[in-house]
Parts: sequence; C-alpha cells; structure tokens
Amino acid sequence: MKNLLKKISLAIVVIMFSSCSVEDIASLETEANLTSNITCNDTNPEARFVNNGTVAFNFKIYDSNMSLLAHFQDVAPGSTTAWTSFAEGELLFTIEETTASGISDQKMETLINNCSTFDVTISSNNQLLDNSPIQN
Repeated sequence: MKNLLKKISLAIVVIMFSSCSVEDIASLETEANLTSNITCNDTNPEARFVNNGTVAFNFKIYDSNMSLLAHFQDVAPGSTTAWTSFAEGELLFTIEETTASGISDQKMETLINNCSTFDVTISSNNQLLDNSPIQN
C-alpha cells in the first residue's frame, strides 16, 4: 500500500510537469522588440480608392465641414488612385459613376484617426464594400 501511494503521487507530479508548456525566452524578447519598434508619430491618415468594378467612377473625399479634400475623375475599372493624406476626423467618401449605366451613387462616412490607412473599395458587382480604416 505504501508503494502504491508513492507511485500515484509520482505519476501526478510527472503529469503536472509534462502538461506545462515552456516558451522560449528569446522568442518573447523578439516579439517585444517588434512591438516596440512599431510607433506612430501622429502622421496624417491616408485613403485611396480601389475600383474592382466594371465601370469608371469619380471619387471624392470631404471633411466634416463638407470641404472637398480630394477629387479623382474617371477612375477606370481595375485601377487604384494614389494615396491622399488629410487631417484626422470625420470624413465623407462619395463614389459616382461616370456613365449612365444605372449604378447608384454611393457614400460612406467614417472617423479616421492619425496613423490610419483606408481603402475605399468597389467590388466586382459595383457595390461599395464596408471596409474599416486600418490603424498602423
């Protein structure tokens, strides 16, 4: 009986030690260094228009005061505009088709903070995708 209790105790201890995971300290330090190297220095947010649709569109960006910040005309299918930089805040993006194909104009409002990028994207069926800004 004495040996049985010792064997059971030993088995429990072995199981406890074998179920613990050990993580390499070097990998934790590397992850910490990568995280600390990514810093935002309050750069203005940027947006661009990606036209994956079948018709050309006009793309406009307005600030909260309805001041026009950027305007790209006749963005062809399969094209992407240049990045446009602006001050952070509430923005309105408008997409207007350039031909009389019957596709409705589309609008999206979003709040964009510094150090963010935003792809305003038209899908292959000419609909505005519901994307969110990416914080860098």
